[in-house]
Amino acid sequence: MAGKMESGYTVTSADRRLAQAYCEGMAHRIQGTALAFPITDNPYSDPDGELETAWDAGWNSANGDAGGVLDPKNCALSGNVSA
Repeated sequence: MAGKMESGYTVTSADRRLAQAYCEGMAHRIQGTALAFPITDNPYSDPDGELETAWDAGWNSANGDAGGVLDPKNCALSGNVSA
């Protein structure tokens, strides 16, 4: 999952936990509508906020595709995103 995430930072092999959180946020959002699967469901509240920020970035990226086909970035996801 190397590459640039929407939040603006680069994911390397040392950042796998950030990449995972990003993809988890994206996966959460594509399950249904933003109302049913809100960004406030973020399970992370790490002390430095990196995982929380990465999860939110993934959710926001998927939400940007609402009403259309998901652009999975570097995540192993596919499908449509409910509006």
